[in-house]
Amino acid sequence: MTVAFVAGDTAAVLRVQCMDEETGQAVDLVGATVELRWRIAGRPRVTRPMVVVDAAAGLAEYEFAADELRCGELRADVVITRTAGTLTCREPVVAEVRGRV
Repeated sequence: MTVAFVAGDTAAVLRVQCMDEETGQAVDLVGATVELRWRIAGRPRVTRPMVVVDAAAGLAEYEFAADELRCGELRADVVITRTAGTLTCREPVVAEVRGRV
């Protein structure tokens, strides 16, 4: 998944749909916790909880705080945790965070 953001933006939202690669179906997020783990341009990795917006459809989102988006390439993984274990969504999120024009 490739998306774009602007450094310093407020209310920038990343919404992802977690899909099972074998079945092509949405991953059921009922009872799961979902985290976004990202790093921008070699800076330290950040982990934040995501909000499940539609569990049956596998949809979760994260709203970045104003100081979290800095210029550079953002690479992220979505990690789903259930009582049975942890699953990392296979397709990483790649985004360019550009400066203001």
